[in-house]
Amino acid sequence: MQTLCSLPIVRYQEQQEEDGLEDMTQLEDLQEAAVLSNIRTRFERQLIYTYIGSILVSVNPYRLCNIYGTEQVLQYEGRALGENPPHLFAIANVAYSKMMDAKHNQCIVISGLICGAITSQYLLEKSRVVFQAKNERNYHIFYEMLAGLPAQQRQKYCLQGAETYYYLNQGGNCEIPGKDDAEDFRRLLNTMEVLSFSIEEQNSIFRILSSILHLGNVYFEKYETDCQEVATVVSATEIQTVAELLQISPEGLQKAITFKVTETLREKIFTPLTVESAVDARDAIAKTLYSLLFGWLTDRINKLVYPRQEALSIAILDIYGFEDLNFNSFEQLCINYANEYLQFFFNKIVFQEEQEEYIREQIEWKEIPFSDNQPCIDLISQKPYGILRILDDQSCFPQATDHTFLQKCHYHHGTNPLYTKPKMPLPEFTIKHYAGKVTYQVHKFLDKNYDQVRQDVLDLFISSRTKVVANLFFGHAQVLARQKSLVGRSSTRTRRYKAPTVAARFQQSLLELVEKMERCNPFFVRCLKPNNKKEPGLFEADVVSSQLRYSGILETIRIRKEGFPIRIPFLVFIDRYRCLVDMWSNVIPNGTNCVEMLRNLCPVTPSMYYVGVSKLFLKEQLYQALESKRSRAHHLAALTLQRYARTFFIKRRFRSLRRKIVLLQSRARGYLRHTLIKFRSLVHIYVNRRRYLKEPAFGMLTAPLAAPLTRLDEELCHEALGLFKLILRFMGDPGLGGPKEGSKIFGKKQDPHEEAMQILKGQLSAPREAVAAVKPGTSAGYQPRAASVRCQAPSVVRGFFPLAVAVSRELPSEAQQVQTQLHRSCSEDFYTYRNVPWKIYIRKEVFYPKDNFNDPLLLDLVFRQIFNDTLCDTCVRLSQEERLRMKSLFAENKLDSFSPVATESVKKEIIAAARDGCEVYFSRLFPATGSVGTGVQILAGSHAGIKLLRLVKGTNMPGEQLRVLRGYSYADVLFVTTPSRNMLEFNLSSEKLILFSPKAPQVKAMVDHFITELRKDSQYVVAVRNYSPEDRGQLSFHKGDIIHLQSLEQPERGDAGFSEGPEGAGSERVGAALPPRGALPMLGFARQYFRAARRGQTDSCGQKAKQAAEPLDEMEMLKFTKVPIQESLIDFTDSSISKLAAEAFQAVMRFMGDYPPRGQSELDTVCTILKLCAEHEVLRDELYCQIVKQITDNTSSKPDSCQKGWRLLYILSAYYKCSEVLQPFLLAFLQDAGGRPALPFQGLLSAYPMFGSSFFYIQSCSNNAIVSPCILAVNQNGLNFLSKETHEPVAKFSLKEIQSTRTQRPAGGSSSPYVEIALGDLLSQGITQLQLEPPVPKPWVPLGGLGYKGGSLREPTEASYDRKRRYHEDSDSEPSDYEEQKEEEEARKVKSGIRQLRLFSMEECAKIEARIEDVVSRAEKGLYKEHTVDRAPLRNKYFFGEGYTYGSQLQRRGPGQERLYPRGEVDAIPEWVHDLVIRKLVEHRVIPEGFVNSAVINDYQPGGCIVSHVDPIHIFERPIVSVSFFSDSALCFGCKFQFKPIRVSEPVLFLPVKRGSVTVLSGYAADEITHCIRPQDIKERRAVIILRKTRLDAPRLETKSLSSSVLPPGYTSDRLSGSNRDQILKPKRSHRKADPDAAHRPRILEMDKEENRRSVLLPKHRRRSNFSSENYWRRSYEYTEDCDEEEEDGSPARKVKMRRH
Repeated sequence: MQTLCSLPIVRYQEQQEEDGLEDMTQLEDLQEAAVLSNIRTRFERQLIYTYIGSILVSVNPYRLCNIYGTEQVLQYEGRALGENPPHLFAIANVAYSKMMDAKHNQCIVISGLICGAITSQYLLEKSRVVFQAKNERNYHIFYEMLAGLPAQQRQKYCLQGAETYYYLNQGGNCEIPGKDDAEDFRRLLNTMEVLSFSIEEQNSIFRILSSILHLGNVYFEKYETDCQEVATVVSATEIQTVAELLQISPEGLQKAITFKVTETLREKIFTPLTVESAVDARDAIAKTLYSLLFGWLTDRINKLVYPRQEALSIAILDIYGFEDLNFNSFEQLCINYANEYLQFFFNKIVFQEEQEEYIREQIEWKEIPFSDNQPCIDLISQKPYGILRILDDQSCFPQATDHTFLQKCHYHHGTNPLYTKPKMPLPEFTIKHYAGKVTYQVHKFLDKNYDQVRQDVLDLFISSRTKVVANLFFGHAQVLARQKSLVGRSSTRTRRYKAPTVAARFQQSLLELVEKMERCNPFFVRCLKPNNKKEPGLFEADVVSSQLRYSGILETIRIRKEGFPIRIPFLVFIDRYRCLVDMWSNVIPNGTNCVEMLRNLCPVTPSMYYVGVSKLFLKEQLYQALESKRSRAHHLAALTLQRYARTFFIKRRFRSLRRKIVLLQSRARGYLRHTLIKFRSLVHIYVNRRRYLKEPAFGMLTAPLAAPLTRLDEELCHEALGLFKLILRFMGDPGLGGPKEGSKIFGKKQDPHEEAMQILKGQLSAPREAVAAVKPGTSAGYQPRAASVRCQAPSVVRGFFPLAVAVSRELPSEAQQVQTQLHRSCSEDFYTYRNVPWKIYIRKEVFYPKDNFNDPLLLDLVFRQIFNDTLCDTCVRLSQEERLRMKSLFAENKLDSFSPVATESVKKEIIAAARDGCEVYFSRLFPATGSVGTGVQILAGSHAGIKLLRLVKGTNMPGEQLRVLRGYSYADVLFVTTPSRNMLEFNLSSEKLILFSPKAPQVKAMVDHFITELRKDSQYVVAVRNYSPEDRGQLSFHKGDIIHLQSLEQPERGDAGFSEGPEGAGSERVGAALPPRGALPMLGFARQYFRAARRGQTDSCGQKAKQAAEPLDEMEMLKFTKVPIQESLIDFTDSSISKLAAEAFQAVMRFMGDYPPRGQSELDTVCTILKLCAEHEVLRDELYCQIVKQITDNTSSKPDSCQKGWRLLYILSAYYKCSEVLQPFLLAFLQDAGGRPALPFQGLLSAYPMFGSSFFYIQSCSNNAIVSPCILAVNQNGLNFLSKETHEPVAKFSLKEIQSTRTQRPAGGSSSPYVEIALGDLLSQGITQLQLEPPVPKPWVPLGGLGYKGGSLREPTEASYDRKRRYHEDSDSEPSDYEEQKEEEEARKVKSGIRQLRLFSMEECAKIEARIEDVVSRAEKGLYKEHTVDRAPLRNKYFFGEGYTYGSQLQRRGPGQERLYPRGEVDAIPEWVHDLVIRKLVEHRVIPEGFVNSAVINDYQPGGCIVSHVDPIHIFERPIVSVSFFSDSALCFGCKFQFKPIRVSEPVLFLPVKRGSVTVLSGYAADEITHCIRPQDIKERRAVIILRKTRLDAPRLETKSLSSSVLPPGYTSDRLSGSNRDQILKPKRSHRKADPDAAHRPRILEMDKEENRRSVLLPKHRRRSNFSSENYWRRSYEYTEDCDEEEEDGSPARKVKMRRH
């Protein structure tokens, strides 16, 4: 018996001496001649593989070798390196074993395209499609397709032999000896079937490949026109063939290859190409077709074969070899650059890293020199002057040529030893690569580098009727669009989009490839060419010798022979080979123990290993011997496990089988015994029958028995008599009357399909009152039975089925006249026809309220209707954009155009997308006309409202299309009337619409039906007229107001504005609703916003979610639960918010003691809840609802659970407000709870004295016992003074001690009120005076315009503000308490005039930012009017609508001197600003409809800023709305600037501004304090769209200045313009041009301090009665006292020159 240590190293084939050495590290002589001789010997013996340790050297035999079959695979599977002769399979097996053993990705680097389980096209050689060198072939697929396609298909694609195509015959070699292209094509077809490529997809692939071949045969002639040579197509037949194969326009294809298209704003300019340029355009299309097809095939295959989960991988890189041709161009430079990089990678792994490892591990080693090719790589690609970098820079300049590129290369690299200029002035340069010198011709370098698909070519192929072709180019167009939208965001300056060049993409792909290889364990296969003639059996020593030198194989043999390529850490070595020796488990991992284990495993010599500092170094042969033993041990262990496992399973199966056999035997014996007993009983009865029978004889009976023949039990007698009747009936006795008896007769069951159709037919036909039948004409001889049959359906008794009526299905001849007439249904029979010349299509035209498509049949019908209409170009209900969007949705769900097969969920998704995303698809169309000039032709009615349409000519498609002129939702329609027969009058909320249509009654009926259905179950009504009752107790409203209806059960009156309407119904204005009092006041909120309530209503299609489910217990939604919820109570659309809500609920339960604490204290839990509320404002209402739920009907086993819940509610309300939506419901809940006795929260008053307190900040106190500043808490227990820092009680006064209180208004010079409190009894009282902070109203802020589905509206958080306001250079000066109080007071004033909203998603931001880029581009081209664009260093402004000037156009400049430009001097506001920005702000009620007439786009670069200013009060109304894009930034209020030197103070208030956020400024923040954007706050590019409304009396240029009637009271006109105020202001010079070097010079900031602007435009104390308009948004609070004082010194304030950046 062998032990594990004595296992032999199995070798399946002994090495023969005449075969040479299999591993060249065993060569004693490491000279080049010895290596060359060994390789030649093995090559002549037809042994093409040789090892250098674990590196495989392969010599190309230039013939097919039969060494890659299944037999060889099995021979190398599971074997260590060295057990078998050298082979590629051995390397693959070792890589796989190492991957599975070490759990590390592997990489096999071969020196010729890329393949593997997942394919990545890093370096696709597109140039091979259109050009091949001598003795080279194009890609094999072309030749295989021509050889393997059947004759019928070749004729279909107009294909001929390979030698007839220019793209295939350039190399002169169309066949490879020994390669059967037809057989390989057959295998390709089989592979496509395995990979599930449909027949249509295969045909599309062959169409594209055939079109490439035909495209190469398109040739041109030159002719002269207008003194220039241009190209014309001679082979028109080839153009027509390509167009037919690709299903595109032949004229468009011919234009694409003979003309260059330049697009301007108004037209397209077609420039004819020369012959050379036309050939390039033709080749570019061919390469693009092949590249896109290759990428599509790669993605398809990867989706099928690549594992979805994270898995280990073996990457196989087979790169094309080094190239040196007669003519070397751009492609050869890229290929050789890739080979240089991979050679560098090889050197790094084999030489550099290995020798560095020896030094680290302190191994005695003499360094082996190797050729480092890093300088050659730097020459080609290093920034900024590498050859490829210069080529990319030149590609950006329109005037650059190949010659200018060559001159720059000569200039920068002329002295480089690796670079050689030509001796003669030739367009070429030479690079000394690691494999030798290569000369490159620069002809067409720039053209080949700029390898982009023109837009006109994209549009041409997107319009292809071949699905695969259209999808290929549509996907490519989307990629280009994404690249254009993303460019420039991280740039420091505005620039145009530059498409990536071929060189840039090539370098990026190569870097990604090498990066992935560095993360893997590499194996190398070095390939050698035996000769340059590609002849089999020919070995040219000089050719092989040169490859040995430049590839570093000689140095590789030496380092692998003298070095130790295997390096294993001590611990890994012991753990790996412990199974082979008897060694204890806790052995110390050091070199001594490793050597001891190694000597026990196999005989070794000191030269075979070396002990390093932390690793054991081994020779390759020793390592392979160890691995062989370990593999053998594992193999024996696996056999042992299998043996025992098989024994266990066989025994278990045997026992089971034995139990079953015993059971079967026992059952069989029992059955036989029972049968025998019955047989004996029958014999016994027969023998003794006279004893049992009542009648002596058996005769033929013709009448039913009166009694049973034998003696039976009484309960069986009836069954016996019935059985005898069945016997008589079966024998045909006529006396029983046939089936009139009520016995059971079994009929033949229908086919399940027919039965299902019968049921469906009944369901579909049940509600109908009439069916269509065919009525015969006057022709004789034709009498269809369907019109004359009147049959009564037979009664079905216990399983009988009605007999089918035989009805003729044939149609009359064409000579007969057939009329169709409606008849009432007279029977349950239905008829059909066959062989008919017509088709009837059922169409879903419009979705009515409560429509659903859950029925599978209806779902499929509507789905197929959408599918067919999308693929049919004649459907005018779909626009081109909608059709492309639907096609992309089909492609995402992999729907086949011929036989679409989809799941119900996919069908519903597609129907919902068509219903909600296509404007007029599901609409009923009526002919209609409007007033003259409106252009209305069609009125469309749908589930979304009504739309006015007209027919227009299609842009890119034949025929006409429907264009939507205007649309109205049903919420806009109050009612509709028909004053005359063809007249329609729509009474809308804001206007009246009159249309004329012959279908006016039908339109009115449809609209009335929709409005009626939508009103059902609604709690809101719309006022159709104004109503102002004299009784103030009744509700007044205006036309168009939305009124909320309340239940009459418990109407309330109060501050919320509730009152009974004119008809006695409870109604109110939206937003002031109070929920009804009752057991659960929060129930109204829960019904409208809770997830459970919404699920109980309807799904997205309008159908009940669970019809058979029990009715929802609404009360349970707001009652205590012991189980944590799994999703939020409120129906949030964001699943991540719902998950956070579930976590918050666990924290609530943990605080209340109903959930395990898991090591968290109460403070930790509270901090978790408050942190969630701070980071996610939408969770605040959710937390309120969760706490209310847990304190309602609390049935917890913890006695203090409910009390802790009230405490948590108290803490939450102290930190965060609820939304305006939840506020009235929560208030009603608290009022209801306060009226109930003995509620748990009342116990908190004693347990927590501060519970329910109102808190005030005390600035100072006259009582010495109270340390100020402090915090005052007022509740029913009295006054509690708390420490400002620790919040610990300092002093306490009960309510009994308080005799009186008096509030004193602020004294002179102070803005803080005082409170005087008389403390003590009547005899001894003391007055305590408290100075408080001024009250600042903070309005409640809603969480969304229409609930929780919209954007969130928020206030700036307290943490966002920095109140210190010192200059940067101040060192020791600290502000006093009084200054800090003043600044805090001013910060609160600013905050009161700021609102921020997050309305715009990242996708919407990207769309708007792309539009801003377009504005910048148009401005650079000079396409805007003179005063639209205002340029400055690092900041540009673009005015639209109404623009104003503050600079050189004015004769006097300064605050108050700004003027609007004359109307028409500034471009109108772009439509996209209305559609993408303003409309959304109006929908969320940020601004009213029609408010904006001035829009400014400010575009800042990093470091740019806008100096502190106030928007001109005499120019613009308030508020000021701004939307931020591109990046986050900040807005600073109250900054002060000092000059000489420049110093900027800290702001009074620092407001962070997020990307996509909306900032609304009004009141103090807009009028009385400056705001600015500081340079240090703009880290990245930022753009702001500012929206405002100009005042009607705003002054303009070329008009007289402000009159006194416009100015506020107390404002003198001479303060504005002095003695020149009546002069006419005329425009001066245009805006200054930007200095390109200004960004590199010190920036000078000039500003106007906020005091100056206020002193110029306003009195000392602000008056806002006639000077500001903010009624729509907010009520401004104002000081009530009169402030008419003049300036203290009586003189006008100084005016400061200002320049904004």
